[in-house]
Amino acid sequence: MTVENRPDPPENVSIVSPREGETLPILFHNLFVASNATDLDLGFGDNLTYLWDFDASNGFQWEAEGQEVYWDFKSAGTYVVTLRVYDSTGFYAEDRITVFVEGYYDPEDYDNDGMPNLWEEKYDLNVYNPKDAEEDLDGDGLSNYEEYLRGTSPLHRDTDGDGRDDSHDFYPLDSSRWSERTWTDRLKSFFPYLLIAALGAVFLWLSVRWMWRRQQRKEEERAERRRELQMEMERQKEVLKLYQEIEE
Repeated sequence: MTVENRPDPPENVSIVSPREGETLPILFHNLFVASNATDLDLGFGDNLTYLWDFDASNGFQWEAEGQEVYWDFKSAGTYVVTLRVYDSTGFYAEDRITVFVEGYYDPEDYDNDGMPNLWEEKYDLNVYNPKDAEEDLDGDGLSNYEEYLRGTSPLHRDTDGDGRDDSHDFYPLDSSRWSERTWTDRLKSFFPYLLIAALGAVFLWLSVRWMWRRQQRKEEERAERRRELQMEMERQKEVLKLYQEIEE
């Protein structure tokens, strides 16, 4: 009895993640996962190879290999993602999905979290994960993004080593200066608001004064017209009296 091994294409080939029609962020190191494909020939020395094509623009052109791969989309749009699973004889089966990519590509900030790639790499953060901007690795009360804006280290609670946490230190990069805010520092921080309030008060005072002066001028003009009218009536009475005397 002879058992003949006839090559068969792989089976149960599918893209597990992401799902059909899913929306992905641009250049976010997106994870693509394939199912565990099966092949009747695996027991006869056959091997399976997972190949991926992420745009399907000119037929199938594999761009990544593996059952789980990461891929970065550099422009927004609609993409047809194709997975092909080959066996050792060249037979294959495939699955494909359509995904939508949204966002803006910034080569200096892959995940668009406001922290440059170089800064994230310096402190061993993930350039593909925008959520790490909200994390507080050193527990000083400042998020990683706030640490970046202040120029402090996200890995050390007290960047300048003066004994005060960065979140409570008004000069977190200078250990020789006051570590806490003085009343003059607080006043300086409120100065722009005080200036705006003062300018608003001056503008309001000028507006009220202008309206009062305008109303006063109107009252003076009305009084002047009443005086002129009264004088005109007096002249008319004098003329009428003179006319009556002449008639008599």
